[in-house]
Amino acid sequence: MGTTGILPPYQFNVAETGATTDDMYAQATTLVNHITSRYDPEELAERWVMIFITIGTEELCQKCGEPNTDMLRRAIITLKRGIPKAFVVLIGPVYVAKNPALTFSLLKPRCACLRYLSETRLSQIQLIWRESYIKIEKEFIARNYQNFAFLTLPYLRISSRRPELLFISEKPILNRHGHTYAAKWLWNRLISGPRYNVSVPLSEELFYCPAMDCPYFRTSANLLQCNTFTKSEYEQLLVTTTSKSTVTRNYRLERMQQYIVWWIIPTIACATMSVLFFGTLFYCHGMKSAKGRFEDAPGV
Repeated sequence: MGTTGILPPYQFNVAETGATTDDMYAQATTLVNHITSRYDPEELAERWVMIFITIGTEELCQKCGEPNTDMLRRAIITLKRGIPKAFVVLIGPVYVAKNPALTFSLLKPRCACLRYLSETRLSQIQLIWRESYIKIEKEFIARNYQNFAFLTLPYLRISSRRPELLFISEKPILNRHGHTYAAKWLWNRLISGPRYNVSVPLSEELFYCPAMDCPYFRTSANLLQCNTFTKSEYEQLLVTTTSKSTVTRNYRLERMQQYIVWWIIPTIACATMSVLFFGTLFYCHGMKSAKGRFEDAPGV
């Protein structure tokens, strides 16, 4: 749609092609200015603003180095101070593979810098990115903000049978089809939490629905209150619950059959004694009467 310099202030996408973590503080400042100029302070104070920072794919291709954590930290602090209620999601480099195991990233052959790195060195760089993201996340979570939530996803992992179709030709940039896959992965990850694991290609994966009793994106603040079951865990829980119900029902039926005679005999005995007692009582009362019950009726 164009660079941020020619976009109107109400356009909240301030991302730029080729940007790196060095540029995140400037972009965060621009975004805060756009948002605060669009909404009144009182109106903005009532809204939660969800912000995605996607950075690292092109930076890895350009530098083959580690991220600028200081600039990332300054960018997040700028968003925290400039927006009353913010939920920031920091997303790292794209990792596209041909199978669910994600054993080989197709980003490497598309980057001149990464192409000549050994797998060991590439793994070391990826580990640095992951640890840097997690470190920043722990810093902000430890402060326990009430109106600010922060989540990091060190890698956006996509699996596909034909992953090369998700990229623009010979470039490390996702095409429209790739962005559709990335959006599905991101949505499911936000809904289900860190346990989300793609076991099938994303083309076969379904969009997850928020839980009725906990309809929130999973963060460190609500993760313990919002439990997520995998399909196998749910099926096991269902089988266990059903088995317990069946066992309980069978046990009760057996107990009922075993003791039903002891319920019938006292009932019959009580009924017989009641008939004998009240029958005898009414008979004796009738024998003492001087007149019949019809003798006092008119016309008799």
